[in-house]
Amino acid sequence: MTDNAYDKARKNVKRKKGFYKHLAAYIIINTFFLITNGFEFGPWLPWGIGLAFHYVSVFGFPGSGILSREWEERELEREMKRTGASKPLELNPGGEPLPDFKKADPEVEEQLNKLPRDWSEKDLV
Repeated sequence: MTDNAYDKARKNVKRKKGFYKHLAAYIIINTFFLITNGFEFGPWLPWGIGLAFHYVSVFGFPGSGILSREWEERELEREMKRTGASKPLELNPGGEPLPDFKKADPEVEEQLNKLPRDWSEKDLV
């Protein structure tokens, strides 16, 4: 993982941790108000709205990523870990497993790394 990716992941974890602390404070304090005053007084409604905005800023709008390609991949990985399954081999049109050139030959790996990453139509002709 690159330093930039690590920093981004660390920042996301801190944001999630901040939300969970906010949620815990909301539950504890509003439980106290509920026990002492009932629903007569308490910041539960405006604070709850603020907590909902905090949730959306950290996790996104609920359901917005559901059924997307990324969501499907994450769920597949999670289910494979849960069941202990492994990803099936990719097959070429003849039904044979595709070779893993990177493991087979370091020279091939080096040549593959030298290939241009940006393609245009003239490159394919």
